[in-house]
Amino acid sequence: MIKNLLKNPVVSYLLVFLITLPAVISVIRPGFYPMHDDFQVIRTFEMDKCFKDGQFPCRWVPDMGFGYGYPQFNYYAPLPYYIMELTHLVGFSFIDSVKLFIVLITLASAAGMYLFARYLWKNNLSALISTVLYVYLPFRAVDMYVRGAIPELTAMAVIPFLFLFAAKMAGGEKRSVFWFVISAAVLFLSHNIATLIVTPAVVLWTVYLTIRERNWPRVPWTIAGFAIAAGLSAFFIFPAWIEKGYVHINTLTSGYFNYLAHYVSLPQMLLSNHWGYGSSELGINDDIYLGVGIVQWISALVGVIAVFLTKKHKQIGSTLFLFVLGWVSLFLMHERSSFIWEKVEILSFIQFPWRILMLTGFLFAAVAGGIMIIPKTVLKWIAVGVVIVSVIVLYGNFFKPSQWLKTTDSQKLTGEAWTKSITASLYDYLPVSAKEGPDYEAKGEPVVKNGRADIVSGERGSNWQRWNVNVFSDEAEVELQLFYFPGFSVKVDGIASDIDYDNTYGLITVPLEKGEHQINARLENTPVRRAANIVSLLSLVPLGYIFFKRK
Repeated sequence: MIKNLLKNPVVSYLLVFLITLPAVISVIRPGFYPMHDDFQVIRTFEMDKCFKDGQFPCRWVPDMGFGYGYPQFNYYAPLPYYIMELTHLVGFSFIDSVKLFIVLITLASAAGMYLFARYLWKNNLSALISTVLYVYLPFRAVDMYVRGAIPELTAMAVIPFLFLFAAKMAGGEKRSVFWFVISAAVLFLSHNIATLIVTPAVVLWTVYLTIRERNWPRVPWTIAGFAIAAGLSAFFIFPAWIEKGYVHINTLTSGYFNYLAHYVSLPQMLLSNHWGYGSSELGINDDIYLGVGIVQWISALVGVIAVFLTKKHKQIGSTLFLFVLGWVSLFLMHERSSFIWEKVEILSFIQFPWRILMLTGFLFAAVAGGIMIIPKTVLKWIAVGVVIVSVIVLYGNFFKPSQWLKTTDSQKLTGEAWTKSITASLYDYLPVSAKEGPDYEAKGEPVVKNGRADIVSGERGSNWQRWNVNVFSDEAEVELQLFYFPGFSVKVDGIASDIDYDNTYGLITVPLEKGEHQINARLENTPVRRAANIVSLLSLVPLGYIFFKRK
């Protein structure tokens, strides 16, 4: 009877919803909670300013960087914040937009795993087991309630869809290329680091499936899928990579963010169940959960054994591939893998090797679905019971914040909370024009550096400033409270003006003659940004072709 009920799509997805609800129930109430990356509200607030100002794609935000502005979304994947801004525009507060996104992205993660595991195992019970293990992956609780790493949560939601549509492409299923492109583009636009971690795994999965199916004509479509996804994401990924020299990126991989300080020991990976709301530190004294989950890896092991014992030949290859890939990804978290990190320099941008848990957790959860192909019904239900009870006992207490704050948007975006939000990440994307970061908040209106002048009036937008200045001396210099960044143009009375930014903080300084003047400063597109925008628009053409193509 239960088996027949699970064949009903409505019942299946209702179960997926009910499985997921306890993981997110803690955020469904007024207020907010503390997290390491406590910039989700301010980033959404800044994205709102971009939207209302017509800056699209959003690249420069006006309040971050201690009020001097900086190129947040030229380098930091923007998609989650576009979505949160859309929910804000329909009436949700900034705080509620963030919490709603957390709920929706967790549900999407559960649905994706259910669909992938059902495709892999052709078994609804297997799909439900895999979903439980993926939703209650301890690293998800870390990202959700400790670190507040919403872009990583977004990546965790898209991983199952990427593997699913890659498998369907290899099988020749129509429309799979279209959905693969959408999934890959979502990954590229959601988290730079997850893209580094997940893309090679998806490529290996695709290569394995192509060889297994001997479906060589699908290879060009797979390559095209990645290319079109990159094209759709070009407006972000091209400037983020090509223009990386315009900001102090060395701060992203040095000091605390050096990967050498964040390897994970074998006992931590597999046996520890220590939970904490602290941080990752050098050595083994991390006050944060950095394991893949005892239930997850044991269930995956049992799943592999079940497949071999029951001789399910169609699943043996896929199961073994995913299982081995999971252990390889765990190896990359251990210090023994340092020779790989040293050889592949781009890996340093991952910062924390344990971030690979987002991939490992998915792989082990998927393989664990093999438990349910055991022939005897009694053993199946014993396995289901053991997995669910173990997850509740071991991880049930992880999925909640350390404390709950009765705060509102106005409280979050004013006073001490505001100052912390605009200063704590000052060095993330500080333009190289600044020799060092300022130690005081921007004054808002320009500062007269030389000569005598008054700032009569003015206003600032997301990526522009306009000021009316009355100069009394023969000459004067006015310093805008604005970091210089390539693309900024300044006009005085409608005519392009020379500027100078050779000062400690790299602030734009404008020379003026005696009289009344209007200064207009605006961030324009560089040739790279302009070309990237055009590539993204043109990529809609092949995407539409794939969508409407019948074969």
